Amino acid sequence: MSRARFGQHFLVDGEIIQTIIESAEIGADDIVVEIGPGKGALTSHLAGCSGNLTLLEPDRRLADELRRAHKNARVLVQRGEAINFAGFPAHVVVVSNLPYYASVQIFKHLSENKGAISRMVLMFQKEVAQRISAGPGGRHYGSLSVWSSYNWEMEQVVTVPAKAFAPPPKVESAALRFRPRLKPPVDGDEQELFKLVRSSFVLKRRTLVNNLKNIYPADALNAAMESADLGPKARAEEVSLEQFAKLSQLLGSPPLERKIL
Repeated sequence: MSRARFGQHFLVDGEIIQTIIESAEIGADDIVVEIGPGKGALTSHLAGCSGNLTLLEPDRRLADELRRAHKNARVLVQRGEAINFAGFPAHVVVVSNLPYYASVQIFKHLSENKGAISRMVLMFQKEVAQRISAGPGGRHYGSLSVWSSYNWEMEQVVTVPAKAFAPPPKVESAALRFRPRLKPPVDGDEQELFKLVRSSFVLKRRTLVNNLKNIYPADALNAAMESADLGPKARAEEVSLEQFAKLSQLLGSPPLERKIL
C-alpha cells in the first residue's frame, strides 16, 4: 500500500524537527508514542530522548523499515485513531506529524483519552491548528475551538512552511503543544454544554438567538443571554467557554430539542 494513500508529507527540516522535540520536553523515564512516524525524521530524536518508544505506523512497508532502524522501539501497524491506551503502564507523551486527512479524528480520539496522556506536541495543517486553538472573536473560532479549550491547555510551538516537507503540501502547517486539563475549567454537565455549543455554531452568520430559538423557549433564552452578558445580536464566535457554560447551566436540557448534526 502506497504511503500517499495515508495522506502523509514527510518532515525534513532539521531546525523544525529540533523545535518540536525540544517542546515535547521528554525525559529519560517518559513513555513516548509517535503517531505516523513515516520515514522516522522525528523518531531518531525521540529514541535518543526516551528508551520507551512506541511507533504507530499504518504502512506495513514503513513499519518494517522502522523495526530495522529502531530495534528497541515497539512498532504497531495501526492508525492513530485506534490507539488503545490501556496497554501503557503510565501516562504517555504523544508526538506526531499528523496525516492531514485524519488529523481531527485522531485529535478527538486523543482528547477522549486525555486521562492517559501527560502532554502532546502535534502537527496539523495550519488552518486546522487555528480552528483548534482559536479564542473567541476570530474567524477560526468554532465548536472545535470551544471543545479543545475545555479539554486542553494549548500553545503554538511553530508555524511550518510547505518547503519543510517532502513532498511539499499546498498549505502551511503548525505544531501545537497540549497539556490535559486535570479538571473541567467550567462547571456544569459536559454533554448538555456541547449540545448547546454545537447548536450555537450551526450557522455561524446567524445570531446566537436565531440558532437557538427553536431549541429553547424565548423568554428563558433571552434571560440567560442577559445573565451571561450577551447582547441580543451576539454571535457564537463572540462567546467564550465560560459564557457558554453559564448559558448551559441556566437553560438546562433543551425542552424543544431537535436533532443536532
